[in-house]
Amino acid sequence: MNAPYAEPFLVLSDIDHPYTDGVDLNVQLSTDMEIRRTGIPYLYLTNRASHDLIIDAYGKMAQGFFIKPNSPKELVSTLKAIIDYWLACAISS
Repeated sequence: MNAPYAEPFLVLSDIDHPYTDGVDLNVQLSTDMEIRRTGIPYLYLTNRASHDLIIDAYGKMAQGFFIKPNSPKELVSTLKAIIDYWLACAISS
């Protein structure tokens, strides 16, 4: 496959992962200076949310926190809105 490599323009993570949580993953990524210099936004899309969890996520430099919708149609709509917004931000910068 000879497709060109494209830099990601955002990270969309759940809070729950098998070996770590999304907040810890964000902290790990943010300690890598090369990744940090890119300014790629780190967003959460999760079923699990509480006031404390959201405050913790934003305190560790999250740029967005979204609750997963219940229906596949709503999920597609939410993902499209997230991608459209951040893609427009990436293009304008």
